[in-house]
Amino acid sequence: MLAGENYNLSLDKEGNVWSWGAGLYGELGSTATNISTPTKINGLSNIKKIACGNNTSYAVTDKGEVYSFGLNANGEGGIRKLHK
Repeated sequence: MLAGENYNLSLDKEGNVWSWGAGLYGELGSTATNISTPTKINGLSNIKKIACGNNTSYAVTDKGEVYSFGLNANGEGGIRKLHK
């Protein structure tokens, strides 16, 4: 189990990711803002590693694909923001 600012992620033996807690920025992997019990994140499978930032979550598949979800205020989600 890993902890972000106000949420948790857990990875099971089958490669599924579970989340719970407060998810104001999508860091729970769903549109829910609060989940009180561990809930499987749909759409993620064959996950080998997970990580939590303050409000951003990460998952890496067995093929090395990286998924991020949550806050991307400063590019922490891997989506670069261009400043003018």
